[in-house]
Amino acid sequence: VIDSGIYQEDGLEGNLYRKLQSLISEKNIRYLTVRKEGLIRGLENTQVLILNPPDKSYGDLNNNSVVIKLVTKKGNSILFCGDAESKAMRGMLLFGRGLESDLMKVPHHGQGLGDAAQVKEFFRMTKCQAYIITNKDSSKLNRDIAKFFDGQTADAYFTGETGALAVQETEEGFVIKGAVK
Repeated sequence: VIDSGIYQEDGLEGNLYRKLQSLISEKNIRYLTVRKEGLIRGLENTQVLILNPPDKSYGDLNNNSVVIKLVTKKGNSILFCGDAESKAMRGMLLFGRGLESDLMKVPHHGQGLGDAAQVKEFFRMTKCQAYIITNKDSSKLNRDIAKFFDGQTADAYFTGETGALAVQETEEGFVIKGAVK
């Protein structure tokens, strides 16, 4: 489990988080708390770079999401954005060219991302060739999210249309296969 370790201690969220921590401990599951600019080692032929959360909390869970960039031995990369919104995206812009990735799992199911200008700039900086959006309502989402891809030539895959997707690395890069059941 890779976690930010940031949660609200009181209420339902705190209770659920404590239950999760208890299960992780009980089952002896490896647990890592990470922060921006970290690096996870030990995965064969892969680097995992931590782009978010920062040391100082943004004050809400979505913007404190763990965001990782996975880089393969072949140099291909995937950006996993959790539920990050525009505050976190603005903070990650400091990585500059380090944000460039071949593929992005779009944050927060492609909805409720915050300031449209910040989100658009973040997407532009990633220079992704393909985006995966996990959401059931792909027809509405396709219209809503198009503004963030404005002027970009990238393929968008909506799991609401295709079902599960398989991503395979080849010599030419990633190949995305849809409708895996």
